[in-house]
Amino acid sequence: MHIDFTKARLTLVIVPTDLRCGFNRLSEIALQYLHIDVTKGNDYVVFISKSRRSAKIIGYDNKGSILIVRHLDQGRFERLMGAATGPAVKKLTAQELYLYLDGEDIEVKRTHLLKG
Repeated sequence: MHIDFTKARLTLVIVPTDLRCGFNRLSEIALQYLHIDVTKGNDYVVFISKSRRSAKIIGYDNKGSILIVRHLDQGRFERLMGAATGPAVKKLTAQELYLYLDGEDIEVKRTHLLKG
C-alpha cells in the first residue's frame, strides 16, 4: 500500500473531534457536516483531538478504507483560525499536511508585507 496525498483533496477539521470514533463514524461526520464522501477515494480528512496531541486521517482507495493515527509525543498540533461562517475546515496541500503532522506551524502571524 502506498498513500499519495498529492493526488487527493486534503481537508483539516480545525475544531476538536472525539477521536474515540473509528473510520465509519468519522466518515459519517465528514459526509454529514462537510459533504465529503471519503468512500469515493478523492479525499482525505484530518481530525484533531481536543488536546491537539492526536490526529486521525481517513480516506479510501480501491482496496478499502484507510485510517491513520498520528500521536505527538512532544508538542501539540497547531491551533488554526477559521472563517466565522461556513464549516470549520482548512484545505491543505500535501506539503502542509506533512509539516502539520510533524507538529510544525503552517500559519504564522505576519508582521510585514513582504517578510514573515
